Amino acid sequence: MTQALEPLLSLSRDTGAHVLAVHHLGKAEREGGDSILGSTAIFAAVDTALFLKRSEKYRTLYSIQRYGTDIEEITLAFSSDTRTLMVGLSRKEADQEDMAAKILAFLQSQTEPQKEKEIKEAVEGRNMVKVTALRQLVKAGKVGRIGSGGPGDCYHYFFQNESGSMVPDTSREPGNKGN
Repeated sequence: MTQALEPLLSLSRDTGAHVLAVHHLGKAEREGGDSILGSTAIFAAVDTALFLKRSEKYRTLYSIQRYGTDIEEITLAFSSDTRTLMVGLSRKEADQEDMAAKILAFLQSQTEPQKEKEIKEAVEGRNMVKVTALRQLVKAGKVGRIGSGGPGDCYHYFFQNESGSMVPDTSREPGNKGN
């Protein structure tokens, strides 16, 4: 593989030209340069590797640089109207926003405040993302918290309205038509 790439590397060195080579990643979840399918010589030959990945929720892009700072994993959004690609939130921020929406939906469906443990069990996803999203919801005033957080008086969380009072979604209760 090194011999096959040498003419491209020589072209770049001799002329100062930028050489862009497109390759593909393996389907298995591997990290960094190990996700490039084939020989490790491919990753070893480049100054910048750009990784475009697709998940159930979004497409992301990140880089690994030989020199300089890596580009953090960002989400990409495609507008079918303008047929353009736009930079979205960082992957971390997008995951936290998605988790916050799931936590809010769960808390809105509850008639009583919930312990953090109950939220973690009911909402699917990584616990660290849940904890961060829950703290951000409290800070933003979208979720209320009662209790001291100590032994015997753990925090309980609830969806709250603008006045700070608990707002359960009663439309799911038997006999209620959602009025």
